[in-house]
Amino acid sequence: MKPLKLKRHLSTKHSKEADKPLDFFERKLKTLNQQQTTMMQEANKQKSIPLSDDTIKRRIDDMAVDIRKQIVEKLKKSPHFALPFDESTDVTDCAHFLWYLCALKEMKAS
Repeated sequence: MKPLKLKRHLSTKHSKEADKPLDFFERKLKTLNQQQTTMMQEANKQKSIPLSDDTIKRRIDDMAVDIRKQIVEKLKKSPHFALPFDESTDVTDCAHFLWYLCALKEMKAS
């Protein structure tokens, strides 16, 4: 950004920071650069972990089982629940069956 546009942007969009000294922004820039460096290092560490298709599939299956358990537990604790459903077709004439689960967390007397 050109210096004049940058100054105008600072005064119009960030008026609270417009009066701050230059070293404030230099510290912010240094902090941002450190955070970005740390995030890139962590991302590189995660890229180095080999993940096979079986590992990914197993993790997805584990998450699905956990979600199913959570839903069943919530249903068991709920005094009332509803299970509305609908069938719809998309633009390619492919049918989709949709269902929603609505459950009360707890019922209080009023």
